[in-house]
Amino acid sequence: MIRGSKLHESALSPSGPFHTFCTSVQGARHRRHEVRQGLPHPCEDFCGCGQDTAVFAQKKRRRRAYAYIAAADGHGDSACFRSGKGAEFAVMAARYVCRTAAEKHAVADLFDSAAVVSLASEIVSVWNTLVHVDISSSPVTEAELTGVENGNLAEQFRSGRLLTTIYGTTLAAAFFCSDGWFALQIGDGSITACDADGRFVQPVPPDERCFMNRTTSLCDENAADEIRFYVSTELPQAVFCATDGLDDSFNTKAQLSDFYRKLLLLYTDYAFDRCGSCTKERCSRSCRDSLAEAEIASYLPTLSSRGSGDDISLAVCLYRKSAQSGRTHL
Repeated sequence: MIRGSKLHESALSPSGPFHTFCTSVQGARHRRHEVRQGLPHPCEDFCGCGQDTAVFAQKKRRRRAYAYIAAADGHGDSACFRSGKGAEFAVMAARYVCRTAAEKHAVADLFDSAAVVSLASEIVSVWNTLVHVDISSSPVTEAELTGVENGNLAEQFRSGRLLTTIYGTTLAAAFFCSDGWFALQIGDGSITACDADGRFVQPVPPDERCFMNRTTSLCDENAADEIRFYVSTELPQAVFCATDGLDDSFNTKAQLSDFYRKLLLLYTDYAFDRCGSCTKERCSRSCRDSLAEAEIASYLPTLSSRGSGDDISLAVCLYRKSAQSGRTHL
């Protein structure tokens, strides 16, 4: 899985008005553990993002530009010893379901609560399928079970029961197209949006079951019922999906919002020195995007060190109206 800092980025797609970026970094506490214990403690977060065009199935000649972002946090419990894989599978499931949404759902039902509930159930189903395929190809070993502190759980795993637990993970994800967006979340972490008026809000309802080290999870038996969501036909300026390693590095939501406000300024107003490949006095948008995202990725390890000490994943989607070539209502 991801060690240190891993950067993913997607430039602005010519097919749509969205720009996405994501990155994951190993937590400072995990790095210290590796140094002191001499044992690997890899990052158990995973993130994904992208934008593309999909052929809308109900009108085969119509193409729909869409984007998605996702961040997942594998549980650190000793019983969840494949949670890093679980986080990766969660992002894979979100990516697949967002593609499905773009290809199969008309606007009339895509931004309807019932449709999003159905898509949430599909994410859980795809995640479980990926988990079971992995278990079949890589059965649990005795070496893995020796690290499980709960003896009763270890026996359950040994007998082939509750095996999805070992992949336990949270997930925060969002889908965007020109007609609206929706967000889905299970577990802790956060989804923060900067609306058209520049206000920062967390539109997905909180889950009171997520407290201290306890969280709901994709490995729960009733995971589909535990997914919270938000649906809107009003596109925000930006949306941020983050794992709790980022959230817990700030004392208040106001501080978190101020952090995101500064990130947006990196994309728009920060006075970067010219990059090596740019001959203009002011870098092009793509150059500025790359510089902003390199700055973000390089700062997150410092944020973890000064804050939570935990792994951090951050996924960002920017909506740029000027890049829009016209709306197609499907």
